[in-house]
Amino acid sequence: MTPKEMVRNARRAEEAGFTTAWISDHYHPWIDAQGQSPFVWSVIGGIASVTEGIRLGTGVTCPTIRIHPAIIAQATATSAAMLEGRFWFGIGSGENLNEHILGDH
Repeated sequence: MTPKEMVRNARRAEEAGFTTAWISDHYHPWIDAQGQSPFVWSVIGGIASVTEGIRLGTGVTCPTIRIHPAIIAQATATSAAMLEGRFWFGIGSGENLNEHILGDH
């Protein structure tokens, strides 16, 4: 799914009465049929700009492998400000398949 499709789907979900949405934070999709894994923090900003009530959170972000925890802290604070109390931060350890993108040991 493209980033724009994800934003449109969140808006449509809110219009249909959904109150909560989850968004994945991975570098690679789990399977090829999923298409893409866009940069989650940009997509969250897009969703914030087109919704008014739906709650949104990451399911889940791994702050230790591919993005420094300080950058994640800034991203979550920005998302929380944009979504005005509708954002939550899901945190986890990550998976080798989706997170180890730099070839580090």
